[in-house]
Amino acid sequence: MAYEILRPEWGAQRPIRGVLFDMDGLVLDSEILYSRFWMEACHFYGFPMTYEQSLCMRAQGKEKGAQIEFNTEVTKLIQAEDGTVIGAEAVCKDQTIRVKANKGVILCTASIDQNKEMAKRFAPQQYFDLCNSVVLSVGTDTGDGIRMGMEIGADVAGFGGCIDFCGRTGAATDNRVPYMAAFIVNQKGFRFVCEDATYAYHYRAIYQQTVQHDGPTYMIFGTSSIADPSVVASGYASWNEESAKAEVASGALYYGETIEELAAAIGVPAANLKVQLDMWNGYAAAGEDAQFGRKTGVAEITGPFYAYKNVAYNLGSLGGLKINVNTEVIDVNGKVIPHLYAAGLNAGGWIGPYYPGSGTAVIGTVHWGRKAGAAAAANA
Repeated sequence: MAYEILRPEWGAQRPIRGVLFDMDGLVLDSEILYSRFWMEACHFYGFPMTYEQSLCMRAQGKEKGAQIEFNTEVTKLIQAEDGTVIGAEAVCKDQTIRVKANKGVILCTASIDQNKEMAKRFAPQQYFDLCNSVVLSVGTDTGDGIRMGMEIGADVAGFGGCIDFCGRTGAATDNRVPYMAAFIVNQKGFRFVCEDATYAYHYRAIYQQTVQHDGPTYMIFGTSSIADPSVVASGYASWNEESAKAEVASGALYYGETIEELAAAIGVPAANLKVQLDMWNGYAAAGEDAQFGRKTGVAEITGPFYAYKNVAYNLGSLGGLKINVNTEVIDVNGKVIPHLYAAGLNAGGWIGPYYPGSGTAVIGTVHWGRKAGAAAAANA
């Protein structure tokens, strides 16, 4: 990926090769990026906003008396006798404190991203990723808001999916990025999904095939794929001849002079993989993927050949507390829990069975957060 210059001192535009994470989130100056998001969102809806105005908007909360506590862990919701949520209990500086909520409590503590116990119970794919993949969510995303809601009878919804993508190639995460000629096969050596479908969709299929056949899936490509002039010219190539050789030497890629040699290297039936390669090259010659309807990167693949074992990079789980259209949390009997709200990925059921694409979690957090704030503010 590449981003246009947001600050002159950052220098010229260039591809981003990697991003560092720590337990607090991204190690970069994200302040300007969030401001840019708000500015673009406002412009889209016909309300132009400058960077200075965005800073003023965030300062208004403090001016109106908002108090922000850091290093404070909320552990329990407090209810009145009639079930209305009237506050929360928290631990701050080794002291247990109780905070009164005059209007309501809004839970927005993400999903069960790093909670193995809850993932095993509610989200098999997330549990699989926690055990086998690269989970990028911060370590504090342990479903605390969901747990606290459930403790007072809240229902849950929308569990099962997660936000997985190929961290090595970024495949299908940005439709501006050319997808090189490559196809994904299971342990039988056959394709099973449209590779340029949205990333979480095809990674859900990768998870399903991995479990069904008790073994990894592989991305198959050739020397022709990484030498494709359109991919090379884009600046987004995941490999070149030199880097591919280096990754073969390190064990990150598998190699075969022939497709049969590659099949032996990754342990899939050679006859099946040869049939699949011939089918692919037939689609390339015809200019149409008749198997799965892929639209990009349908070009002939010639050897020598490479295989990359697919490993999910996980940005979080889907699923959370069940809400209505006003973000009010619903209990297991279908009734509203008064003055309790959930927003973002702390709420479940608003996304669907798989993550539909880039930005959904961000705009969903903005939308449901706004609705939750408005609903709570309207309480007497």
